[in-house]
Amino acid sequence: MSGPASTKPRAVFLLPWRLVALLFVAVCLAGGLAAVSAGSQYVPGAISGLILGFFGTVFGGRTKTICAIASVVLASVASTIIPSWVSFYALAPAFAMLAGTELARFGTRVSVFAIMSWILLNGPAASGGDLIPLLLAFSTSAALGTAMAVVLKVEGRVPSTHVERGYAIAHGCALALGLVLAHLIASQFDNANSHWIALLFAARALDPPGSHAKQAGRRGLAMVLGAGVASVLVMLPITLVWYRVVAVAFFLIGLRYLPSARSVSPALMSAGIILASSPTTETAVFRAEAATLACGLVLFVFFLARLVRQLILELRGS
Repeated sequence: MSGPASTKPRAVFLLPWRLVALLFVAVCLAGGLAAVSAGSQYVPGAISGLILGFFGTVFGGRTKTICAIASVVLASVASTIIPSWVSFYALAPAFAMLAGTELARFGTRVSVFAIMSWILLNGPAASGGDLIPLLLAFSTSAALGTAMAVVLKVEGRVPSTHVERGYAIAHGCALALGLVLAHLIASQFDNANSHWIALLFAARALDPPGSHAKQAGRRGLAMVLGAGVASVLVMLPITLVWYRVVAVAFFLIGLRYLPSARSVSPALMSAGIILASSPTTETAVFRAEAATLACGLVLFVFFLARLVRQLILELRGS
């Protein structure tokens, strides 16, 4: 996300359809059980935990995923201690530097899923719940997702990417800067969905390390296109059931391509999530706007980080 890097060829792994179906059933069960047993405010914790546990294990293995789960729990507890106006600005950069360190040492990106989970756990949808039940729902679902990935033998199936250490550090710094800017932009909106700007920005850090500006722009625009399509669809005079059917189809195809570098994943997952969670046209349109802002922020931070890195290399050379 922060500029070109020297990388080795990376095999493409597509999640098999049977695993996509099983994962979708698990997401529905985790969210449904959380809603029935505790309340709808605990659904984000359950779903984000399952996604982190499963895809964290697919991307980097169970050990890194367990550490990522623990980091989300600790950061969520810290968020209740640190003043709310400073918690994001203190913890988001710490998470970002953790992501950069992980990329430098191991070539994996499990910490990015942790950042996304942390944003969801501290979002408005989960703010009405008590912390302990919320973290319990998150941790239980995360353990289930990790176990699923291990049992289904997809642990570590996304190959690690060996990158230059300096690039990995720049990647972490760019992610930290982008998250802070995303939160500053979101604070200018009086909208409960403004945290989606930071969430969608963080999602772009899942792009393979070494992505060039053209690829970053293509995937970012794909995300915006998907959000735009969803915003148009919610204006059609069809029932809520059909919105959910289309959302499920988009979401499942997007999950299949998530471990790959193909633009179809951000496009379809963006559209699917908006259709599944946006009850009104106004909400869907704002999330499309959030996707556009996140895309622009990705490109801005990308070019800025690349410029700074080039200056550092030139200074070292001289």
